[in-house]
Amino acid sequence: MSGIANEVPSGGRAGAIALLLPEPQLAGPPSPYWTAVVASAMRAAAGKRRTLILASLDSIFSSWGSDRPPFDVPVCGALITTPLAGVPVANFLSRLPIPFVTIGRVGGQSPSYVDCDHSGGIAEAVRELYRLGHRRIVHLSGPPVSYAALLRVEGFRGAIADLGLDCPPEAILEGNFLPASGEAAAAKIAAMDPKPTAVVCGNDESAVGLMRGLARLGIRVPEDVSVIGFDDIPLAASLCPALSTVRAPMREMADAAVSWLVEAAGRERDSVEPLNDIFPASLVIRESVKPCG
Repeated sequence: MSGIANEVPSGGRAGAIALLLPEPQLAGPPSPYWTAVVASAMRAAAGKRRTLILASLDSIFSSWGSDRPPFDVPVCGALITTPLAGVPVANFLSRLPIPFVTIGRVGGQSPSYVDCDHSGGIAEAVRELYRLGHRRIVHLSGPPVSYAALLRVEGFRGAIADLGLDCPPEAILEGNFLPASGEAAAAKIAAMDPKPTAVVCGNDESAVGLMRGLARLGIRVPEDVSVIGFDDIPLAASLCPALSTVRAPMREMADAAVSWLVEAAGRERDSVEPLNDIFPASLVIRESVKPCG
């Protein structure tokens, strides 16, 4: 399925909700994060008695304007996962004939969105580590093509500056949100002198890889290095040690987005107030963090 319905179903209240995901998440094994996104969207849609349809964001973006048929069922609105930074989607979004909400901000290109406070969540993690005595704190970021990753780096830099700590270039290691980047970062951290006492990761999956890589190098978590992730995927609480993380309120975000889509269906676009909801992220401390020293 790669098209969007050309119009809202008669009456405005019927129709499915489309969740547009990046192509890799539809073609290959889904990551824990995207699994949580889909589960939250399905739960929210079911709460409004709607069917959720999954489709490729990449295909729709690349084939926009073609004569391909719409979805097999009427669609009343779309949840769109955040495109990568630098992708000019403003014109594409403005021409969508159905209400839509992006999951995440798109650099000012989306009029309606739900998101979490990425910067604030990372900053809270840094402040907690500081409170526990940590002064050499490193950030393993996500890819620079991700808006969320950029906001999380911004939160890290801001918190480090506010606390009067140094932030040399090596204090931010570029990753890609995947476990392999965490494993690669473990070797870099092991080679640092002095070694950091804590790492704040851009997401939980990279934190999982980091913990695995550190263990292979004989570096213990949390005895030698404390580790905090971001997202609070279901796996985080099941690890040994259980991963401390910043919880992104995906269920609340999905509920707000779906409720807005149902309300907006069938109404003139200019008559609906845009949805601009940013939800607070919350720190969840588990076994992967301990006081420094």
